[in-house]
Amino acid sequence: MIVDVHCHLALPQRRVEAAVERFSFEPVGARGWPGHDAYLPPARLRSPQWWFLGTKLGLDMRAGVEQIDAATEAAFWQHVRNCPSVDRMVLLAFDEFHTTEGVALGPVPRRRWPRRAEPGTSMYTSNSLVRHFCRTYPEKLCFGASIHPYRPQALEALEEVARAGAVLVKWLPLTQNIDAADERTQRFLRRAGELGVALLAHYGGEVTLATQNARLEDPGSLLDVLATLHKEGVMPPTIIAHAATPSFPWQRGPYFRRLAAAMAGPLRTAPLYADVAALYYRPWWLRQLLRNPRWSAVRDRLVFGSDFPIPPCSLFFPRTRYGHRAYLREATSWIEGSFRTLHAIGVPDAAFDRGAEALQLGH
Repeated sequence: MIVDVHCHLALPQRRVEAAVERFSFEPVGARGWPGHDAYLPPARLRSPQWWFLGTKLGLDMRAGVEQIDAATEAAFWQHVRNCPSVDRMVLLAFDEFHTTEGVALGPVPRRRWPRRAEPGTSMYTSNSLVRHFCRTYPEKLCFGASIHPYRPQALEALEEVARAGAVLVKWLPLTQNIDAADERTQRFLRRAGELGVALLAHYGGEVTLATQNARLEDPGSLLDVLATLHKEGVMPPTIIAHAATPSFPWQRGPYFRRLAAAMAGPLRTAPLYADVAALYYRPWWLRQLLRNPRWSAVRDRLVFGSDFPIPPCSLFFPRTRYGHRAYLREATSWIEGSFRTLHAIGVPDAAFDRGAEALQLGH
């Protein structure tokens, strides 16, 4: 079974609708911007980056936000329904930025490139909305929750999404402000391990969403916590998004190296994985990961992720496994295109099946 473990639902501004059944901890959607089930900061929609992405998706970025929202949803379904090589996709919720005191903040006011941003949320997609989408197409979509461990009653929320069939919880610590050293985070991870709910956590570089705390690019604290939980037999299966690689080839990659050392050392027998989502945009690191014998511990635990709606790209790999581009051009879905591109580049076949093992699907 081929599983895409990393598929986002990014809608510009979706109001809470009566047709969407609510989780008890999301009675009005977002806590920081009540009444919304999904949003992107209005200023971000006007940025060149999102304008380019929307144009690639075929959206009219000059239309009103409601029209863009409806067109984005239609594009999402078109890509989901046209990926015959991928059996299941994990559709991800994305919780808001929370302060250390547990206060949820609404849309980030503005971004100062690249590292300084006023506190706020760069993207929000509610668990209730994602569950609704997954129920619409259950034969293809799996529910990926997102619960900030600092939110009130976070453990109760975790148990509620677990009962609803969530296969994992998604975190982006440097954007959402999640410190693995915090006791609330550790309690959350322990309970996730007891419930058998996996974690998908993004460490390393980030260029799409605002970096709120660059210190939280480092997976070191999380790896230490996971090592303790592994010894106790309550570690949740964990996938490190993008293998903790940096964004640019001239960066030294200490966080990737730290992950590799943990996979080869104290966590070599643990359910710890790394996904290849959008790594064709980090070609130097992907080549190293696939070819360098030093990184075999990571290579042997890779899983497939598309990072949709990031489009696939083979530009940096002129020589693929097939030696031609027709196989890639035939894909009408970016999710299918991501699978084909990574397969053609040389990602091991086992990586495409390993996601089901990591999430215990089909058991």
